[in-house]
Amino acid sequence: MSGANDKARFYLEQGVPQLQEFEQKKIFTKDEIKTLVKKRSDFEHRVLVRGSQAIDFARYAAWEMSLEHLRQKRCKRMRIKGSSSHAGQARVFGIFDRGVKKHPGDVALWMSYLEYARQAKATKKFKTVLTAAIRLHPTKPELWLYAAKWALELDADMNEARSYMQRGTRFCIRSKDLWIEYAKLEMIYLAKIAIRRGILGLDIDRTIEAPKDIEETAEESGFTTSQDMIAIPDFKDNTMQPSLMARVGVDSEAAKDPMTTPALNGAIPLAIFDVAKKQPFFSSVAAEGFFDMFAAFTQVKCLSKILQHVLDKETERNIKSGGSEGACE
Repeated sequence: MSGANDKARFYLEQGVPQLQEFEQKKIFTKDEIKTLVKKRSDFEHRVLVRGSQAIDFARYAAWEMSLEHLRQKRCKRMRIKGSSSHAGQARVFGIFDRGVKKHPGDVALWMSYLEYARQAKATKKFKTVLTAAIRLHPTKPELWLYAAKWALELDADMNEARSYMQRGTRFCIRSKDLWIEYAKLEMIYLAKIAIRRGILGLDIDRTIEAPKDIEETAEESGFTTSQDMIAIPDFKDNTMQPSLMARVGVDSEAAKDPMTTPALNGAIPLAIFDVAKKQPFFSSVAAEGFFDMFAAFTQVKCLSKILQHVLDKETERNIKSGGSEGACE
């Protein structure tokens, strides 16, 4: 136990400069600081003893986050200048670092670490943690999906998002959801291109008179001509969302001729579906999942082609298997 006490004292001493700042700038009272020290000491002993769990580190980090949030609120209310969030963030990062080192197999702790780094806008730290997490857990689909979402949200990089999903599907051959999410990513991209082509006037049939009230028509269909946004039903929380594609540029793709560009005719989602058919997880349930996901993207002009392809392949598969599974309806 003496070893744990020595380690706890070491980590507590690292927070002394921060506590001194709290007192000097009167962010917290002396009594409050004593309470903070007591609370930190309790957490340190809890995470350092033998048998500690990943949830103990998560709770410790959450408490430090709430403390930092309170510091920011008080500094703003009391108009205290010169108080940085660096010390608070460093403590949280340190707790997570120790946590994932002691419990490397806990994916939830890694995800909490990643989410904090993302919210703190610590991009370099985020990338380092993400790389470490994926190396340790390459067969966890939630990590690959999170990485792809991050590539879109932070960097607006469709190619990097694709790369994460491609690597993820190679490792997660039994994850139906990840394969469907990969196809969904490509469908969102196609929908955005379709909308952009409409805005640029590239898909307008000049022989047909345009509606007089085009703005009203666009709004009723779920879009606005002034914004390059996509209105698509959300399936679940941990999934690809159209809003992630907001900053991804598609003008160069939108300017291409769909007749001579296979990617604009659904070649990529179809290829994903065809490869998914060969994976161990594939069944009529998986085919139905693909079909329902595809069907939501009514903006994509090649939708009927994609849906018919799914139906044809599923019918063909059922004929070969003796009709033991029903085709998608």
